[in-house]
Amino acid sequence: MSDAALTKKLEEYLKEYGHGYDSKALAFIRNNFLRYYHDFEHIDILSQIYSHISALSDDRDVYKKFMNFINEKYGLNQDILEVGSGFFPTLAEKIDTYQQSTNKGSITAIDPLLIPTSLGNVKLYKSSFSSNMSLKNYTLVTSMYPCESTVRIIESANAQDKDFSLLTCGCTHFPDYELYYGGYSTVEDWQNYLYRLAKKTSKSDRTIDIDYLSDKEVTTPIISSRKKVKTNS
Repeated sequence: MSDAALTKKLEEYLKEYGHGYDSKALAFIRNNFLRYYHDFEHIDILSQIYSHISALSDDRDVYKKFMNFINEKYGLNQDILEVGSGFFPTLAEKIDTYQQSTNKGSITAIDPLLIPTSLGNVKLYKSSFSSNMSLKNYTLVTSMYPCESTVRIIESANAQDKDFSLLTCGCTHFPDYELYYGGYSTVEDWQNYLYRLAKKTSKSDRTIDIDYLSDKEVTTPIISSRKKVKTNS
């Protein structure tokens, strides 16, 4: 897509959704939109827009890749909650498009920064995810780069016996006591901590998996939980 076409699509997007960004976010988007597109670098606030305006090929679209991963591992024709969808819920939008094509399943997106108030059949909630949020209406909880919500999602999903699949971020969000007493500090420590937490808090009939997307720009692991497959002995 040419720079002129990209700029035109960006302006169309901002005409509809620009009111939801603060001045610093808007300045960042305008100043870096073309740069990061050509640098092939994944920046959430920009990549959400690239994907929404169909500026990315399939091999560059991490949202489509993660959606396909979820579909292969769990199937998308179910009731899904996306936590931390960001300013624009691109992953939820893609899941909704798929579900509408099959006429099965539902998708809900929650984030305190959420801008759209209506988007296809996506159920939108502009709020934070809390540990005491009921997951009874969902069969799968997912998130891309949930950052500080990661621990809450894992603990809540396991406590309520729900499948989850989280594409982890490349930063760390240790609870204070783990930093002070656990001696943890690196991204690798964080990823190992999340895996141990998922194992520790899961029920015995669940398996915790570590997977990766086939994407050279996305190197962080996906932590997933699902029921163990019963085999006939």
